[in-house]
Amino acid sequence: MGNVTIKDIAALLNTSPKTVSKALNNQPGVSRELREKIKKKARELNYVPNIFGRGLSGKTSRTIGVIITDNTNPMYSLILNGLEQKAMSANYSIMLCNSHGDLQIEQNLISVLIERRVEGVIIRPVDTPETYHNLEMLQRFSIPYVVVNRLIPQQESLCIRPNNFLAARLAGEYLIKKGHSQILHLTRNDSVSEAEERIEGLRSVFHDHGMLFQEKNIYRRCAVSVESAYREMLQILRERSDFSAVFAYNDIMAFGVMKAVHECRLRIPTDIAIMGVDNLMFSDICMVPLTTVNHKLRAVGAIALEALLMKIQQHEIDLPGVPDPYIVERQSA
Repeated sequence: MGNVTIKDIAALLNTSPKTVSKALNNQPGVSRELREKIKKKARELNYVPNIFGRGLSGKTSRTIGVIITDNTNPMYSLILNGLEQKAMSANYSIMLCNSHGDLQIEQNLISVLIERRVEGVIIRPVDTPETYHNLEMLQRFSIPYVVVNRLIPQQESLCIRPNNFLAARLAGEYLIKKGHSQILHLTRNDSVSEAEERIEGLRSVFHDHGMLFQEKNIYRRCAVSVESAYREMLQILRERSDFSAVFAYNDIMAFGVMKAVHECRLRIPTDIAIMGVDNLMFSDICMVPLTTVNHKLRAVGAIALEALLMKIQQHEIDLPGVPDPYIVERQSA
């Protein structure tokens, strides 16, 4: 049963809508036994109150809910910029939410957006397979949604994301042509689709060149932060010196690598070349301007919003893919 109403609950319990409303709003005039019975039935039916009231029945909110893990991450600012511009041109407003990578917070935010009667949701789900349960909430309430940047196991959701495999191939090809054969890859410590695709892209370049790809050169011990990559790179530099290049999972981690290399009095790129992914606004002004892969993140946001509008309007989804990534050559590699 989708979009359950107070009348539905009242009919099932053989009571009045007014009594149901009092019970759900903790108002007097309802026995404790009946109140608990009504609340239990509301939970079973996934009832969400309509805070705008019945007077808005038949009207649309022209609001899109957006759930990301952390909008302080500069990567998401690029995605948000793209989708916000597309939303404004279509006369929609955005309700932005941060899950902070927490499954329960994500569930609560989805409930809030359902309650607010948003017309659709764009979501970057948290990095755990259980997130598909949260997406099922949107399905139960027939709210269209589009996933960005993250494939979800057990879900066939429409996902708009850049080409991670090609991005890593471009980086690997660039470094190999620069003469590097021992390339470390610092990636994240959780096995999500984008991380695995970048590893496969790097492997494929080595294979195409007839070169041995050493699994020991993949480091899966980092959180996606400058500090984590910095600590990891310091540890690597204490343990080994048999490499000449580092390909970081993204620019944020590349900044941490740079900090560690600089602190160890090594030269970039003479001693160690460094590359990232995303082409963030800071990549051109860091201590050594970062050579990186532009992932077309604004396009990800714009295409995701356009896809969601097509779902809201029940049109067939017919969109171009996210444009291919490309190398932005600077001074770090």
